[in-house]
Amino acid sequence: MIRKLNLFFSIFTLVIFSSSTIAADKVVTFLHGETDTESVVAYEKIARDFEKLNPGIKIEISTVSSKDRLKKVTAMGMAKKLPTVFKLNPEERRFYSDKNWVSSLDSIATGEMGKGELGPYLVKTNGKVIDLPYTVNHFSVMWYRKDLLDAAGVKPPKTWDEWEEQTKMFTKGSGDSKQYGTMIPAGKNRYTSMFLTMMMWGAGGTYFDKDYKVTFNNPGTIKALEFMKRMSAYTPPGQGNASYGYGDKAYMSGTTALIFGRGRVPQKTVAKTPDMMPKLYGATIPAGPSGCAVKYANTNGYGVGSPKFGAKNVEEGIKFLKYLLTDQRMVEFSLSAHPHTIPPQKSLQSDPRLLESKVHPLGSRPDLVAINYDLENAVDFISDAGMYCDNGKVVIVNNGYNPYMGAIIAANIPSQVVQRVILNNESPKSAVEWGHAEIEKIVKEMGPA
Repeated sequence: MIRKLNLFFSIFTLVIFSSSTIAADKVVTFLHGETDTESVVAYEKIARDFEKLNPGIKIEISTVSSKDRLKKVTAMGMAKKLPTVFKLNPEERRFYSDKNWVSSLDSIATGEMGKGELGPYLVKTNGKVIDLPYTVNHFSVMWYRKDLLDAAGVKPPKTWDEWEEQTKMFTKGSGDSKQYGTMIPAGKNRYTSMFLTMMMWGAGGTYFDKDYKVTFNNPGTIKALEFMKRMSAYTPPGQGNASYGYGDKAYMSGTTALIFGRGRVPQKTVAKTPDMMPKLYGATIPAGPSGCAVKYANTNGYGVGSPKFGAKNVEEGIKFLKYLLTDQRMVEFSLSAHPHTIPPQKSLQSDPRLLESKVHPLGSRPDLVAINYDLENAVDFISDAGMYCDNGKVVIVNNGYNPYMGAIIAANIPSQVVQRVILNNESPKSAVEWGHAEIEKIVKEMGPA
């Protein structure tokens, strides 16, 4: 009997102890959008390393795709069930700030995450830092088939006219063996909106002037659409559904000569079609009619949810975010999708661990890393209002923040304009007038900047 009682009390004590240990764990929910296996593995390692250093804190990770992220987080905010740490894009800052869904991060916006290191990538919204960048994604390198250009005796195009001329030259054949000159996306998504925006900027247009008056209906936008329509004749199949992976696949398939794309092209080529690597080279994108080669690159950032809207263990979340965004963890994450995931810190952008990585398959091709890390004249949606080209250089005004762009991109207005022209054969003038009116509706609804 005594033995049974001792056994009972031992089990009871173990249960109580285990329950108190579980109850003591403070769970930080971490929602990110990095769906590549290598990045998922990198984040898993970083989270478990953090847990070892911080007993009593548990990092619970979940992943959401780019196309579903904003919808998911919005639903969680409306239900007052926000994650502790979650991804947001720069153009969404006003949306989250106006709803008071995010906590201030000013306390950790120092050192590696301070203005000295992050420069223009550290932005205050309504007077406080609500997100910190974890990567810069660059979408504007002219990746090209060097073997094809060498055989034709040409160099990578430096202007739109040269780009169009070479695109026609390299489009030949038929059926399964057809070769295409370039790729122009026309899916209803953020990627196509981004592409039109780059073309519009290169042609001297903007969505807004410096006083936030809508200027989308301008000659630059129309020139951009006319150019994209002509170039669509030399584009591989799938244009109407094209999203982020369209350019990657266009190169890796061996069918396309000139790919206007992102750092995923070398990343995926070295991993999946290494036989195509000797042919892969990169150059600065061609300059548009404005005289500027305006590139698109945006930060991806993390915010910390507000406890008023369901975010749990906010202090622990901020502690985890500081760990995640500093030191060796930034190198580990950047290498997980190298060279697409560029670290936002100035010092890391010139770090030999990344530029000449000996532990990464691209270590033998630092030229591909360097061209993707070249962020001169690289801007994003929020830089738009009043931006202009001066002697080949992009000039940003209004502190580089356009508060209306998040709603415009979320509504897919630019990509719908592209679809109207490329897929539905509407005139660029008519499509731009429609887009201009839709943008004005958003401005009216949101109110003054």
